[in-house]
Amino acid sequence: MWQYGYYERVLRDDESTPGVIEYIVNNPVRAKLAQNPADYSYWGSSAYGREDLLAFIERGERWEP
Repeated sequence: MWQYGYYERVLRDDESTPGVIEYIVNNPVRAKLAQNPADYSYWGSSAYGREDLLAFIERGERWEP
């Protein structure tokens, strides 16, 4: 389910996957719900752990699931 006013979209080839993941993970920080993304417990993935996503962002690599 998507909240009203929000939508999904496919990443384009020229978009940085780590950049998009970082943007999403940092949403709670921008909303002042947490000081650090790791402090916010309501984000993550059923396929990838929070620590894995944070490490991926830090490495800045291309996403290869």
